[in-house]
Amino acid sequence: MISVLVVDDDRTVRETLADFFDTLGYAARTAATASEGRQAAAEHAPDVVLVDLRLPDASGLTLLEALRADDPELGVIMLTGHSDVPTAVRAMQAGALDFLEKPVDLEALDASVRRAVELVRLRREVSVLRAQRPSGALRTDDTDSAGPSLERLIDLGLRPATRCTQPSCSASPGRRCWKS
Repeated sequence: MISVLVVDDDRTVRETLADFFDTLGYAARTAATASEGRQAAAEHAPDVVLVDLRLPDASGLTLLEALRADDPELGVIMLTGHSDVPTAVRAMQAGALDFLEKPVDLEALDASVRRAVELVRLRREVSVLRAQRPSGALRTDDTDSAGPSLERLIDLGLRPATRCTQPSCSASPGRRCWKS
């Protein structure tokens, strides 16, 4: 089940969004301030937190940074009725997955939450896999491996596209071929 935390000082917005997420079958919690939101996120570990840009005790950007410091894999979506491009850029640079204007289109919000949940689940899976990986398991050279090295793959990606000269290659013009 998807879990969402809505942090907004406007009670109507909190309740409307919580009701909306409930109808979708999500577990929804709410908080009215940045401090309540941070505490609720720590206690309930939501998949996604929706954060209003303007909160009574701190800016939404400050909360975003604190939430991401507490849990780097957490998905945070910013909501605001007062948007400007520099603030949106700052939010995205701080790790927000989306920046939506109020009144928010509920279908767009649901799509954004679903994308965020998928990204969060992938981030968490990668963290688990990295923790389980034996040290030295990720190699950057091709000694004792059957495939090309990471350096070779990067080099191939940086080369201009050319037609492969291998007789058995079916790469079309303009496409790279790993054989060349």
